[in-house]
Amino acid sequence: MDIGKLPNEILREKILRKIRKINEDVIVTPSIGEDCAAIKFDDEVCVVTTDPITAATKDIGKIGVIINSNDIASSGVRPIGITVTLLAPPNAKIEEIENIMDDIIKTCEGLNIDILGGHTEITDAVNRYILSITAIGKGKNIVKTGGAKVGDDLIMTGYAGLEGTFILANELYDKLIFKVDKHILDKVKKIAAVYQRFGGWTCCRQIWG
Repeated sequence: MDIGKLPNEILREKILRKIRKINEDVIVTPSIGEDCAAIKFDDEVCVVTTDPITAATKDIGKIGVIINSNDIASSGVRPIGITVTLLAPPNAKIEEIENIMDDIIKTCEGLNIDILGGHTEITDAVNRYILSITAIGKGKNIVKTGGAKVGDDLIMTGYAGLEGTFILANELYDKLIFKVDKHILDKVKKIAAVYQRFGGWTCCRQIWG
């Protein structure tokens, strides 16, 4: 199969259509374009999302926290905690693992997010680091990220494609410098750094009070 996410048609037909909601407290279930699930707890909603980092090798701790926190924040609730699964190849060094976890800890502290637990493992099932993070948030209401329709209002808080652009500039800087103006590459990294400092690429700044 082609590398990348499953095509929507295959995902819908082979996986999503087989999933049935079992508990009435679950109010948002998996669907195309929906980044988060939601569970009702009395008068509040618990929102959950998960995403792996597979394309990047640099700053994966920071990127992992931010993209998952962004998913929670874009649902209209405040991210409060994450769990972390880190799979490392047999040639991994403890210093590398420590650096990844240090980035996760530092990023979480900057966003007032707790690390709730996780799993760290050395395995020959991978040939490079794979980081998977699950983020949890809570609030009174949730904004679904799927189901957008013609005529809906779209609020954009930053640049389109900033996450992927930053990863490319960060990972391939030494190669891109011969094809792309250095000023442009440095600007991309600087813009991304500003968004990270304020809580993420999209809308993860602490605006929930």
